[in-house]
Formats: sequence, C-alpha cells, structure tokens
Amino acid sequence: MTTPKYGFWRTDKPKEEGFSHELISGDFDAIKDTTDMDHLEVYPAPGIDTIFKAFQKRASHPEHGKLNFLGTRVGDKYEWMSFKEVEETARNFAAGADKLGLIPDIEADG
Repeated sequence: MTTPKYGFWRTDKPKEEGFSHELISGDFDAIKDTTDMDHLEVYPAPGIDTIFKAFQKRASHPEHGKLNFLGTRVGDKYEWMSFKEVEETARNFAAGADKLGLIPDIEADG
C-alpha cells in the first residue's frame, strides 16, 4: 500500500527567517504544466473563481449534488446532508429571512 503524499516542503529557495520552508500541495504535479510554485493561479473550472461558485457547481451536478457534504453527529453516528440538500436549505433560509425583512438593503458605492 502506498502512503499518500499530502504535501512537500519547498526547498528550491531559502526559507524566511523564523519560518519553515513553504508547504506545497502533494497535488502540485498535476498542475505544474499550467502554473508555477510562485503563483499557483489555478481554478477548478472556467468561471469558478470563488468558493461559492465552486459549491454551486458541485451542488448542481447530477451526481456530485448527491454526495455527503455536512454531517451532524447524533449519538455515535452522523446524519448527512448532501450538497443539494445544503443548497436548498440555504436558499430556504435566505428566502425566509428576506420575507421577514431581516436582510438589509445594500447600496453600492458609486
């Protein structure tokens, strides 16, 4: 059995005084043709540049939306909500808060 490589210490440049070397993801080999260790500008898909957009993409996917996302411990077991269920719960919560007037109006500066 192979031990997973979660990351490695970057030793190609000196570490800063008082700090360890930079820790680089073990997945870097999969993206090294599109970026370098000094920039690491990699997005999971075109147009996905925020965590919220990544979550929406996952929740709306026919298969990924069914995967476990948030779990609550009940006794010695967990009860799970899928990505899609969490998205629906968040939408319902936001709609309810809006209906009750709990969401302030935000004006853009400009």
